[in-house]
Amino acid sequence: MKKFLILAAIVAGIALTRIIIGAVVDTLNPSWKNTHKDGACSLNATVAVVPFSSSQHPGELRITNRDEATWNGAQLSLSGTIATGPSSGTETGVHRITRDITPGLTAIPLSDFANNDGTRWVPSTMHADRLAVSATLRTEKCEWEQQLR
Repeated sequence: MKKFLILAAIVAGIALTRIIIGAVVDTLNPSWKNTHKDGACSLNATVAVVPFSSSQHPGELRITNRDEATWNGAQLSLSGTIATGPSSGTETGVHRITRDITPGLTAIPLSDFANNDGTRWVPSTMHADRLAVSATLRTEKCEWEQQLR
């Protein structure tokens, strides 16, 4: 009976952990679709920011490209606020990275994003608030912007 109670507690703990993690990921996981006025250009994806405090892949931007084609030369622009220290609440300015985003999941460390003077994003002290994407999809230029919190 004692072994059964221990096993039941472990199973309940795992289930509760999965529910909590699922709720956190859902709040950080906005889906988006962008269509130009003429309807010709659209980007279909799911975006999640994995916070620095996460034990798995800390400080990552995850984009799941749901299109059947690569977003060529995608410029991703990330901005937010400084969360700790004497500059807490100050805007970070725009930090950018350019790369192709293939169909499926692309994970990019937030520390790979840099501003114009080369200063890198610091996931332990910065919170991402906004992501803007400019990319070419099937020869057409697409732009999109999303609030992350």
